[in-house]
Amino acid sequence: MKAANWLTHIEHDWKTPIWGACFDEIARRRTFVRSDERGCGLSDWKVEDLSLSAFVEDLEAVVDGMDPGRFPLPGISQGAAVCIEYAARDSDRVSGLVLLGAYASG
Repeated sequence: MKAANWLTHIEHDWKTPIWGACFDEIARRRTFVRSDERGCGLSDWKVEDLSLSAFVEDLEAVVDGMDPGRFPLPGISQGAAVCIEYAARDSDRVSGLVLLGAYASG
């Protein structure tokens, strides 16, 4: 499970030199679930609520739909704040946080 972050597109990211090889490697040995953040990529672009709480609720919806049990949660950039808040709300499901270029708020 990867928290969404700004300027993503689930179809195009696999082809980029920045994320493609990384995502391929992660997905080689495990199920790798990701989604586009609201307002980005294939998600609805016409949204009014761009709050941290809304992003966490989106992640909760993806997790609930997958029901993966315990899982590590990577968060990049603003996705890290979403991971931190999600883990604080539901620590029993998160086995670890992997934060890159992260900040807790701001």
